[in-house]
Amino acid sequence: MSEQLGALLFPSRFFAWAQNTQTTISLNAAKTLIQEGQEGTELLLLIDGRGLVSSLNDDGESVVLAEVGAGQILGEMSFLEGRPSVASVIGQPGSQWIRIPFEILQLAVDNDKELAADFYNVLARKLALQLQSQNALVHRWKSSEIEPLRKVLLVFAELNDLDIDWLSRKGTVQNFKHGKVLIEQGSKLNQLWIILKGEADIFLIDDLQRQQVGSSRRGELLGEIALLSSNSLATANVVASSDMQLLAIPHSAITDRMDEDVAFSSRFHRALAVLLSHRDRDQLMSHGLASKAHANETLSLDILDNVNQAGRRFEWLCRQAAAQ
Repeated sequence: MSEQLGALLFPSRFFAWAQNTQTTISLNAAKTLIQEGQEGTELLLLIDGRGLVSSLNDDGESVVLAEVGAGQILGEMSFLEGRPSVASVIGQPGSQWIRIPFEILQLAVDNDKELAADFYNVLARKLALQLQSQNALVHRWKSSEIEPLRKVLLVFAELNDLDIDWLSRKGTVQNFKHGKVLIEQGSKLNQLWIILKGEADIFLIDDLQRQQVGSSRRGELLGEIALLSSNSLATANVVASSDMQLLAIPHSAITDRMDEDVAFSSRFHRALAVLLSHRDRDQLMSHGLASKAHANETLSLDILDNVNQAGRRFEWLCRQAAAQ
């Protein structure tokens, strides 16, 4: 995955900005750069060498999630969500890092729409790769259900009213019965779905064995990883666990608008990045990991207000879809 991440980060406008404006550090010894459960304060870019990413399980044991190499971005989940760090990051001897304080990063993307669009594009694609890698690991650990509020309606909190109106006009309502296979792993996808009603289970097929790695509910998206990938291939099977109603939006319509409107590109890629960040975090927590991060977090009033606003937008979209 490191080569893929390097291909995302290093040619980007965002990396050029970071190189030109931020300080690079070199480590002579191993050092903890991010501590799980603490409030995140900076984004890390690993430009050379290695790092370790670990998380505590419910028994207080440290579990190594990944050994990361050049091109990795770390700390972005705390930046996107405003929540405690989900894992510890330990830089290894000889590694080189760019450290970007959140305040500086936020000011830069607020003041430069093209930088913001590029940055959130890189983050969304990075988190999509991370989720795919994580899917292959988490089945080793126990699983439990967690509070679904954390990832419901996240996209609608990031988009604006005109974006939602555009989605309603470009989308087509589709209905599926319980048990219907909506997406087959490895198939080519050409549309994104918003779940208006019902729920779906997500399965990974590996060595002819099927393992459930997540679920999606009303207000979430399906097919977003294929939208972010270069080959548009589905990375998992998605099966309706109840009768479902979806709004389907062609990938081509979304990419055409992003090419034409850099502000929309920034909002949409940020929305996808936030959604994928929550999925990554919730998947770890549901498998007994990120225990310190889980214990130290609370839902802020800002988050609740955003969910309420997103709920109003989503209900409006549902009414527009019902009128089709």
